Amino acid sequence: MSSFHRHAFSLLDESFTTVEVVFPESTKSYTYKIPKEWAEQAAFSSAIVEVNDTLKIVKIVAVHSVPQIDVNLPTKYRWIVQLIDRTAYDAFVRREAEFEEFARESLRQEQRRKFLESIPGAEQFFLPKETQA
Repeated sequence: MSSFHRHAFSLLDESFTTVEVVFPESTKSYTYKIPKEWAEQAAFSSAIVEVNDTLKIVKIVAVHSVPQIDVNLPTKYRWIVQLIDRTAYDAFVRREAEFEEFARESLRQEQRRKFLESIPGAEQFFLPKETQA
């Protein structure tokens, strides 16, 4: 089969665009196909691709407004399997970090209070000037 015929579907189908992806620990980019309806959310996100019957995570580094199909490429363009939606994960991580910061500050305030109570009169040195009589 000629390279042109290998890419005939990609040249005729208008339901997709292409993206450039980079595999972890690599700087070389590869072109993959992606449905147009995913394109807007794809920019600079992570995605799953299939390589030799194995799913791999890649970073999308560019989304093409028009599919970039090289008809002389000897292999077929592959599809992005799925975009990775980190919305829930990022919310969990953020909520946990906010609680940890709250807990650290609460413990610090409790330690401060106990320490000041252990030294009679010490609070006068640490109260704001406007609250001192």
